[in-house]
Amino acid sequence: MSVFDPLLYVLEDSGRSARWNFPLAVNTPLLDFAGIGTAVSVTYSFMAGVPAGYESPGDHPGFAVFDTGMQAGARQALAEWAAVANLTFTEVSDAGDGGQIRFGQESMTGIGGYAYPPNFAYGFNPLTSIVTNYNPVPWMGDIYISTDSNNDAVAEGAYGYYVLVHELGHAIGLQHPFEGTDPLAAAQDNLRYTIMAYQIPADLGIVTVTGDASSYAWSISNLYPSTPMLYDIAAAQYLYGANTATNAGDTRYAWAPDARLLETIWDGGGSDTIDTSNQTLPSIINLKDGHFSSIAMRLTDADRRLEIPAFATAVPTPSYAGVDNLAIAFGAVIENARGGAGHDRLIGNAAANRLEGGAGNDTLEGDAGADTLSGGTGDDSYAVDSQADVILENAGEGSDTVSSTASYSLYANIEALVLAGGAGDIFGVGNEQANTITGNEGANLIIGLGGDDSVLGNAGNDILNGGDGDDSMEGGAGLDHLLGGAGCDTLTGGEDADVLHGEAGDDHLTGGADPAFDLLFGGAGNDTLDGASGLGEYDHLHGGTGDDVFYVDTPADLIFEFAGEGNDTVFADIPGAGFHLGQEIENLTLLGAILFGVGNALDNRVTGSATANWLFGGAGADTLNGMAGNDVLYGEAGADSFVFERGTGSDAIGDFTSNLDHILLVNLGFACFGQVQAAFSVVGGSSAIDLGQGDVIVLLGVTSLVEADVHFA
Repeated sequence: MSVFDPLLYVLEDSGRSARWNFPLAVNTPLLDFAGIGTAVSVTYSFMAGVPAGYESPGDHPGFAVFDTGMQAGARQALAEWAAVANLTFTEVSDAGDGGQIRFGQESMTGIGGYAYPPNFAYGFNPLTSIVTNYNPVPWMGDIYISTDSNNDAVAEGAYGYYVLVHELGHAIGLQHPFEGTDPLAAAQDNLRYTIMAYQIPADLGIVTVTGDASSYAWSISNLYPSTPMLYDIAAAQYLYGANTATNAGDTRYAWAPDARLLETIWDGGGSDTIDTSNQTLPSIINLKDGHFSSIAMRLTDADRRLEIPAFATAVPTPSYAGVDNLAIAFGAVIENARGGAGHDRLIGNAAANRLEGGAGNDTLEGDAGADTLSGGTGDDSYAVDSQADVILENAGEGSDTVSSTASYSLYANIEALVLAGGAGDIFGVGNEQANTITGNEGANLIIGLGGDDSVLGNAGNDILNGGDGDDSMEGGAGLDHLLGGAGCDTLTGGEDADVLHGEAGDDHLTGGADPAFDLLFGGAGNDTLDGASGLGEYDHLHGGTGDDVFYVDTPADLIFEFAGEGNDTVFADIPGAGFHLGQEIENLTLLGAILFGVGNALDNRVTGSATANWLFGGAGADTLNGMAGNDVLYGEAGADSFVFERGTGSDAIGDFTSNLDHILLVNLGFACFGQVQAAFSVVGGSSAIDLGQGDVIVLLGVTSLVEADVHFA
């Protein structure tokens, strides 16, 4: 069943012949509808009086002829139907039999008019259903319009014009959508879908004000369709075929600024454009056939009162909203759309569309086909489905975003790219600007190219490459591989096991707050590498060349450095445990409630945290500073330096060697060895230096010092 079937008399048992091309059905089965869809020529006339021979004046009380204005309206209404279907209407004199369609008026109550469908009387063989003959019914096609003054207004959109187009629909074979064995669904049984309906959508109310500020009045009415609507056109074309000569060239469809309308476009060919560039109100233009657009929408009360003078404050706000007020007929192809000054939405079809947003923050959706999209000024959004969709933006035209269901590379002057959810394993490529690129749940390849980019892989096993610029990238869930490229980049692995390469530049790499095993490679530059999470997994961190900084949260974190790769520092925050420096790492700083830190064979700087730590220098000339807390320091092999500052607490040096190691007192009020001797005391086989304010140095196994053992700063 087609959506327009409820409008067809021919599908009812009582209306099998309700079409002007029914004579072509002779000698064929009735239900084969032979000849349907065939073009016809139909004559019409304006009654000079009640038709003689088959009517009488008593049948048409208050009969009146069409005046000049009504005749003009009827001719325009005929042209509307002829424009969409292969119906040729020819005006003839009403003398004799007059036209096949005849127009007259009479007095009526409660209705605007009525018409007779083109029902032929016919005979058929009851055994074979073959149509054997036909005979025109004299009154078929006749139209009578009420003499009520409401019908006098026959301008497009007025009630009188709606009645003429509606009754002509009956005269060519259409019925009401609520009649018949299969009526139209309630949601479509209204004037937005068919001019054959009675129901008026609630958002079509308009108010007309007369007078001035001293005295004014108003009337409330409705806006009516100015053309056959979506289902009407489909039904008429089913009966008589589509008129492809209508608007067969390159047609531009436009309306006055702030126009109020309800109509349907039928277009026979060419490269066509729906143009709202003169509109200040926002529009939604949907180029798909069988769909509605919203031209010059009125989304606020102020918009709905545009036609009401400011002085008319007592006038109610009209309901007209400009929503779904333009349909494109089934089978019509409109290629292009232009937006106006508002925040417009433009939707393409399967053709190669050109969509131009104009001013405002517009949304452009290319749909199928190789489309050309231009948002113009404002922060525009694009939806594309192919790299063949070209986006044109000039510099300084706002911050623009592309959402793609296919692999896509950004054109110039576009700032953001989103790989659409559900699109699968697709790739996205930025441009030379600072881009924001977001992946989907698939396995994405994302390349930032130039500029300071922000990249998020989201779920899936992604590969992210920042390219040039100072980029910020996060893998999200999945087994991700991040490449910073040139520039000072910030890389975060996110969930699951990730591989991060900072490459050139001073980069910051973070594994992610999860228990997975991450691989972090700083590359060239002074990099910061953080395995993160603190959940006990072991991360692999290699700083590369440059003075690198490492953050570890478990003793299992592995840090690799090679000789000559810079002066590197580890910050270890491992509550209840400790950390041993790997080879070729120079410095270790303890954080939080960590228990101990151990140096290596290099000349290390080992620094404690604010809690009680055990520090071991290892081989080499090490520098140990316990900081706050009661710490125990072992320089081990080499000429070591033990540093003490105010707030150091009660620290103990476990292996001080006089004339080899030394103590460095920093800002503690000591300036000479004599002052140290005055604060020096021996207890048993060990000694202590009272630094004042609760700070004490205990030298285990040491009972004397020489001047070279103490330095000051």
